[in-house]
Amino acid sequence: MLVKSGKSKTQAQDYLKGTQTREKNELLSQQFGIEYNSLPVIFRLGSSVFRLKTQEGVAEENGEVSGKQVEAEVVVDYSNIIDQCFWQQHPHILSCS
Repeated sequence: MLVKSGKSKTQAQDYLKGTQTREKNELLSQQFGIEYNSLPVIFRLGSSVFRLKTQEGVAEENGEVSGKQVEAEVVVDYSNIIDQCFWQQHPHILSCS
């Protein structure tokens, strides 16, 4: 919003440098009439794109078992990835397998 109001990107970064969340929320409210907590979650938390395991099973070819088959769906999520519960729900994201 600072850039849209006429500041350069560098000026906006310098202006916000060292400010806390509360100060940024006050700036949005006072200068731009935007209440941060009323913004859609997509704008508050950002977007994460990852594969969500949907099924694990055994692949068969001609009646013979050839190993595990994992199907994964690409998901766009707007969760707080800093929160521990996100990683508890999606531990496969950091796994090597």
